[in-house]
Amino acid sequence: MKFFIALIAIMAATIVNAALAPDHDVPAVPENPEQAWWSSTDHVLEELCKKCDDEFSRCHREWACWFDPVNCDTRCAIQVCHFDKDCKEKCGWDKC
Repeated sequence: MKFFIALIAIMAATIVNAALAPDHDVPAVPENPEQAWWSSTDHVLEELCKKCDDEFSRCHREWACWFDPVNCDTRCAIQVCHFDKDCKEKCGWDKC
C-alpha cells in the first residue's frame, strides 16, 4: 500500500511540475526594437535563400546533369541566378 501511495505521489508531482514549468516556445520580447526587425528580416532572407537552394538541388536532379556532370554545378548556378532576381541580389547566386 505504501508503494502505491508513493508511486501516485511521484506521478502527481511530475504532472504538477510540468504544468507549472514556463513555456519555452514563447519568444522573449527583445529590449531593442531594431533587433526584432533584423531577426524577422533574417528569417525572411533564410526562407528566400532556401527557395534558391532548393532550385539548385532540383536542377541537379535533372537529366542534363547525368549526361554532363562536369558542367552541372556551373549550369545550375546560372539557372538559379536567372530563377529569381532575389537569388542574385540577396543570396549570392551571381554567376549569370
